[in-house]
Amino acid sequence: MRVEIFVRFSSAKLAAVVAVPAIALAGCGGSSDGSPSSAAPQTASVGQPATGDLAGVTVGGSETAPTVTVSKKPFKVTQTTVKKIAEGSGEPAKESDVLKTQMIVVNGTTGETIYDSFKGKTTEPWPLSSTGTLTGLRKALVGEKVNGAKELVAVPPGDAFGANGQSSLKVGKDDTLLFYFETKGLQATEASGTPVAPKPGFPTVKVEQGKAATITIPKTPAPTTLQSEVLIKGNGPAVAKGQTVFAHYTGVVWATGKKFDSSWDHGTAPLSMPVGVSQLIPAWDKVLVGQTVGSRVVIVAPPAEAYGNKAQNAIPANSTLVFVIDIVDAM
Repeated sequence: MRVEIFVRFSSAKLAAVVAVPAIALAGCGGSSDGSPSSAAPQTASVGQPATGDLAGVTVGGSETAPTVTVSKKPFKVTQTTVKKIAEGSGEPAKESDVLKTQMIVVNGTTGETIYDSFKGKTTEPWPLSSTGTLTGLRKALVGEKVNGAKELVAVPPGDAFGANGQSSLKVGKDDTLLFYFETKGLQATEASGTPVAPKPGFPTVKVEQGKAATITIPKTPAPTTLQSEVLIKGNGPAVAKGQTVFAHYTGVVWATGKKFDSSWDHGTAPLSMPVGVSQLIPAWDKVLVGQTVGSRVVIVAPPAEAYGNKAQNAIPANSTLVFVIDIVDAM
């Protein structure tokens, strides 16, 4: 079970931070049934979506502030349908990749825009594995060029949230979703930079690509104050207070050495989180601000800098915790 690193969210901030990850990770539907829609989609298979005109849907606006308009509502398709707007460049995205995009998400039934990352000038990492993103978007994104491709994608309920819909996003069980996206390259998923010699007396760390870090605790009493070290010094910009950081992490309990959570246990996409604004455990806020993108950081957090005297899932009360964190992006 994922440990709640986030500690205090207002509903508005929660929606702003996790709207797209909720779309990406809420589950994958199967193919939908029904007769051909007005958009006249052709037969599609995973990785090879149908192409069509998507009549009634217009992409307008400007290069930096595109818009998606639905002229005839409700707009529906019965299978994932793609209109390619720009070819893009670079290698085709593979199912093992995490692809960075900017996108607009529109409910085809209401015409309402439910997410727009262009307004915040942010990119979102999308895992393309079969368990990491909606079936419809996987059909559209796998095989797409990783830089500068532009597509309009209509996704029926069966390739999205299925019969349950997604109430937090105001998506009903019968709603077709419209995605306009632009690819912005591949998202790094691990630290890269200059290795730094570990500090004496710190936990030792072994990292295997794509897996939770192995952390070995020294046979010494747990520190009583917040400690940290940098194992890889990233070459990117320094993380600023208030930014959203994208990171992979592994955490263990000092007293037992047992892992209580790792983002790698939940997929290839890094965790996104606002940093330095009292919405993370104190240790993360204090240490991550000022670190450079690409860094691998070890944090030793005594109870006062973590969860105090409250137990948290697999973490006993009054535990000192050790985290290994790869900072892969910040915006």
